[in-house]
Amino acid sequence: MKSLRAKMLVWLLPLSAALLVVLGVLVYFNVKNTVIPLTEDMSFEVSRQAADTLGMFIKGLLDEVRFCFLNEQLSDQWTGIK
Repeated sequence: MKSLRAKMLVWLLPLSAALLVVLGVLVYFNVKNTVIPLTEDMSFEVSRQAADTLGMFIKGLLDEVRFCFLNEQLSDQWTGIK
């Protein structure tokens, strides 16, 4: 006949392993349902901010070119008046 320790191990070891597997699956799905949407939202937000920054930079360059062009036209008009 087996000892009490062996009988306890035969019952408790598979039960604890099964509970740990179930707990692991539950944690995996909870994390997957929470972290993946947050990561996607954050990546969209970062790309939107980068696009806005790039758009402001290009707009600044365009304004600078426009100012230089208008300034050149005005100086041409002043030289024509003189």
